[in-house]
Amino acid sequence: MASSSPSTLNPQQVNAFIEPAIHVLERMAGIHARVGQSRRQGDPVQPAAVVVMIGIRGDMTGTILFRFPRDLACRLVSNLTKDERSIDEIDARVKDALGELANIIAGNATGNLARLGIHAVPTPPVIVMGADIKLVFPDIPQLLVVPLITQLGETEMDVAFAVQLPRNGS
Repeated sequence: MASSSPSTLNPQQVNAFIEPAIHVLERMAGIHARVGQSRRQGDPVQPAAVVVMIGIRGDMTGTILFRFPRDLACRLVSNLTKDERSIDEIDARVKDALGELANIIAGNATGNLARLGIHAVPTPPVIVMGADIKLVFPDIPQLLVVPLITQLGETEMDVAFAVQLPRNGS
C-alpha cells in the first residue's frame, strides 16, 4: 500500500526512463544518443515544435515529455521510417511516428520499473504543438530535464513524477 506523500525519483528510477530512450533511438532509428547535463526546472515548460506526452499511472504518477525541434523531428522520422525522401513538415506521419516511438520508450521504461518492484502503466501518447503553448504541472513542483544529444541535434526528455513511497513494513 502506498502513502500519499510524494517524493522525488531516485537514480535507478530515472535510469529506468533514460536507458530505453537511448536504446530505442539506436535500435529503431539508427541514431546514437548520449545524455547531456540534466537539470531541474519549474513551471511552465515551453514546448518545442512537437511535444509527445505520455502519462504514467500506478505506484508512481506523472508524465514523460519528449520535446522535439521541427528539424530534428523530421530527420528522426526519416531515419525511423527509412524514407529516403526529405521530410520537411510536421504532418500526420511524423506525429504518428513520434507518438509510437515515445510509446515504445514508455513501455520499456515501465518494464524497467517493474524489475525495481514498481507497478506502472503508460497512457496513450498525446501530441502537443504550438509556439505559444506553455505546459504546467500543478502537482509536480519540478521536472527533471534530460537532454538527449544525437548526431541529428538535441532533444529533451522531461520526467515529471510524484513517487508514492511504500509505508514502513510493506
